[in-house]
Amino acid sequence: MTARVPPDRDFVQSLGRGLAVIQAFTDQQPALSIARVAERTRLSRAACRRFLVTLERLGYVVRDEAGRYRLLPAVLRLGYAYLSSQELPQIVRPHCDRLAKTLHVSSSLGVLDGTDIVFLYRALPRGYLHTRLGVGSRLPAHSTAMGRAILAEMSDAELDAHLERAETVAYTPFTATETATIKTRIKQVRELGYSLLDQEIDLGVRALALPLRYRSGKIAGSICLGLYDPRIEPATVVRDYLRPLRQAAAEINSTLALLPS
Repeated sequence: MTARVPPDRDFVQSLGRGLAVIQAFTDQQPALSIARVAERTRLSRAACRRFLVTLERLGYVVRDEAGRYRLLPAVLRLGYAYLSSQELPQIVRPHCDRLAKTLHVSSSLGVLDGTDIVFLYRALPRGYLHTRLGVGSRLPAHSTAMGRAILAEMSDAELDAHLERAETVAYTPFTATETATIKTRIKQVRELGYSLLDQEIDLGVRALALPLRYRSGKIAGSICLGLYDPRIEPATVVRDYLRPLRQAAAEINSTLALLPS
């Protein structure tokens, strides 16, 4: 993460830096010291302290007894305006809800933002135990089923440029971290027509995803099913869940075809 941008007379640098401070917090690192925020944003500690004090007074962060800061629910207001104004989550939501309820799996909508996949919606069945991810969560696109479903639609040149910018994280022993391996797995998505992830983000979790398209063919995002069951083999996931996922994606694409891309 960086707070550096090309010089622009219309760019409000302090606003950009303040937003970078907010983005320094993640689900993996929800509590950060001033030093850690400075490291993640590449800002000085003095600047980070001022931004954090301001955010604290505005009700966006809170400081604990150890001197670390955490985000407060007020931050959700920054993203809610986007979510409530977008038609895509509203269109996909009932399909995700139905899939989660009838198949007893998690069902998610994601979009590509830079090199990450951002979750815009996630439906969970009753009693589902694997709940680490939610709306607003971010993961490297090349390490996720939803991300690979979208990256497979890119040209080779676009994919190469994307992977050059992306950060590689080994979440499990099964995570692909070498560029050649990642590209091979994305090529498999192109050939198969679906994206299958086998324990690369969490042990015991398999995920199946398909891209979503507007009428023009432009990718709108992707829809995914997630199963937390170490006993289920990848081939079984495809056999039992690809058909209902394809049906849901087809219905969503039919609705998206009515919208401008």
